[in-house]
Amino acid sequence: MPKVSVIMPSLNVGQYIKQCIDSVCNQTLKDIEIICVDAGSTDGTLEILEKYASLDPRITLINSDKRSYGYQMNLGIKASSGEYIGIIETDDYADPMMFEKLYSFAKSENADIVKSNQYRHSDEGDEFFEVYANLPYNKVFCPKDHLSIFMRVAQIWAGIYRRKFLIDNDICFLETPGASYQDEGFMMKGMISADRVGLLKDAFLHYRIDNVNSSVKSKDKVFFVRDEFLSALDYLDMRPDKKKYYEKILWTREAEKHAWNYNRLAEEFKYGYLADIQHRFQEGLNKDLFLRSHLSWRIWKMVTEVSENPLIYMRNNCSKETFKSLLKDSSIKKPSKSAFARWHRNEKLRLIPQTIIDFFSFVNHYGLRYCLTYVLKYK
Repeated sequence: MPKVSVIMPSLNVGQYIKQCIDSVCNQTLKDIEIICVDAGSTDGTLEILEKYASLDPRITLINSDKRSYGYQMNLGIKASSGEYIGIIETDDYADPMMFEKLYSFAKSENADIVKSNQYRHSDEGDEFFEVYANLPYNKVFCPKDHLSIFMRVAQIWAGIYRRKFLIDNDICFLETPGASYQDEGFMMKGMISADRVGLLKDAFLHYRIDNVNSSVKSKDKVFFVRDEFLSALDYLDMRPDKKKYYEKILWTREAEKHAWNYNRLAEEFKYGYLADIQHRFQEGLNKDLFLRSHLSWRIWKMVTEVSENPLIYMRNNCSKETFKSLLKDSSIKKPSKSAFARWHRNEKLRLIPQTIIDFFSFVNHYGLRYCLTYVLKYK
């Protein structure tokens, strides 16, 4: 049995694939299997993988008949035989010691999941990003004792997972088309089921940063993030012993992710997106399912305003042209002028004091360095 099965899903990454697969083949932990799952690349990626597979017997190449990240990952998990499973996305690359370090800790602590921090890689170089600041390093813990781990970047590729743990707990990926948020559901199901999670402060994975100003242009993919959370909550419903610990943090993570997703959307999708998730915010508020202390005031403002009427939130969170066109649309229910005025007045009164309260609350959960880094650079 290999110590680690490394699953590498690919689709048209010819520009990066050699650097990626070289970084995996050259791991100091030699007892690994490398499972490449290609979804019909047409840019030379597949030919490169075929060449590497002919030279290294540890490499298995699977041709996926669907262009779905989740489907590719599930194929890889089914084909794997390692004690642990690692994931490397094929436009990223790993340091040589990555799997040796992760596996050594996992074995010594009998961990279900071991995660590490990341390097953010761009043309300017690498920058260490401490995803897990203010969480315990170098020891195992149960996620219910540190709920803020659910609010961190999913980064499923910066860790390893005990294969038996994944199979026994039916942890797999949604097989929605393309590569759209499937890491969210996998991360949440893993943390719900795990009893022993370990974190290493070091970073080993070089995560290639995409254009942060890009928008979601495919209408079909806009709502996939919602599907991931519905899947995770369905998963939790089937585990009533876990629900009391994790239901509220999943709803809180969902709210945070909707705010993040909204800011990435093209203008033409924004109202439809908010109208679709309005009932989610209403349900969460009515059932007191959000952990307010884990949400910034701006996200909480989004939740409360959208729950009353999406246009209240969009007044200051979309282009003027978009907002004007929505007001002219007779099919859209408009809030009253008094509702607009009330929310605007409350925003002015609460902005400064609530921002201060939020800052200290977030420092308590995530640590000063993480908060400053996140606010100044990544928000």
